[in-house]
Amino acid sequence: MRFESAAPVRRRIGLTPLIDVVFLLLMFFMLASTFGSYFDLSLKSAAGPAQQPVSDRPPVLIRLHSEGRIDVNAEPVDMADLRQYLLTNEGRFSKNAVVQVREGARTQDVVNLLAALRRAEVSNTILTR
Repeated sequence: MRFESAAPVRRRIGLTPLIDVVFLLLMFFMLASTFGSYFDLSLKSAAGPAQQPVSDRPPVLIRLHSEGRIDVNAEPVDMADLRQYLLTNEGRFSKNAVVQVREGARTQDVVNLLAALRRAEVSNTILTR
């Protein structure tokens, strides 16, 4: 009995699984990456000696609440108007600020507040809870 071997069948490579894999990788990298802009804030430790003389005027007291709302010396102030408020009341307070972060405040709100204080040229900032 003689068996004839059939000619090998050449199969074409299907591109559908390759396209699926590329699409999944594209979705993964789009969802895993962030499109926000980051910037750094330089923070100094309070362990070193004081570099500026102590002012006879009191520091500005800022409370950061959970909704991103701020109170400056018990007056509600919008974050966008903080610089103008500090410049208007420049004679009443020193260039130092004490920031009280209330329960539930987001980290991004703290960073936004520190950036706003930097734009307002506040020289020293103390974060408390």
